[in-house]
Amino acid sequence: MKTIFTTLLTSVLLAASVNAQDDLDITLFDTGSAVEVRVRPEADFNGVFSSLTFTLRWEAGSTIAWGGSYAPPEAGINMAPSGPVHTDGGYSYHSHAGFGFAPLSDLGTSWVAGGEYTVLSISYTGSGSIELVNDAWTAANNGDYYVSLNGVDHTGMIYASDSSTGLTPEPDTSAVLRAWPVPAVDRVHYMLPVAAGVARVRLLDGSGRVVMEQEHDGQGAGEFDLNGLAPGRYILHVAGGTDHVEIIKR
Repeated sequence: MKTIFTTLLTSVLLAASVNAQDDLDITLFDTGSAVEVRVRPEADFNGVFSSLTFTLRWEAGSTIAWGGSYAPPEAGINMAPSGPVHTDGGYSYHSHAGFGFAPLSDLGTSWVAGGEYTVLSISYTGSGSIELVNDAWTAANNGDYYVSLNGVDHTGMIYASDSSTGLTPEPDTSAVLRAWPVPAVDRVHYMLPVAAGVARVRLLDGSGRVVMEQEHDGQGAGEFDLNGLAPGRYILHVAGGTDHVEIIKR
């Protein structure tokens, strides 16, 4: 009986510890060429970002066109669209869902209470009002905002991102060359630094030889088709600059 009681007590204390974690809020930040989905913890956290569901909504008649997406590895969760775009009541909707299995501490990172952390960046062109929403459509189609930390529901609120609130933002990545996915199989997408403008983007092999190149206007995400390349390590490089990113082709 003592062993059973101890086991039960340990389970209760563990559950209480998990449930003591405060909620996780979510917001959308528009860079002008991409929307960043950011989360804001109400308490410090370095455990497992178990799951996340959210839905983007924009006017059906707008000129919004979506490009590639990028999920920072340190976010600890793999995000993907949950089905196609749906149109209802004058709006277009696109739900996303993701799952994580490794503690943030294993990834060498942790969240600080009140900080904002990007979990997904999606490039776009055109204009229109893009929102994170819970509404009648999301409620009826399993698209409401939901988050699980350490396997327990800690869904907070959808809030408006405002730099005047005194939140601690993460470093600005708009000035950094980014590429995804890494490793890549058939295609690799990239996002140029905001200040790059029109640029010549090159893919170099291990010896520094240019194996692919293209001109990009700096608007939205670009991509390289890797199907003709042998597996290995490559460097994505912006001509005339120092920015580069290592690419692994499988």
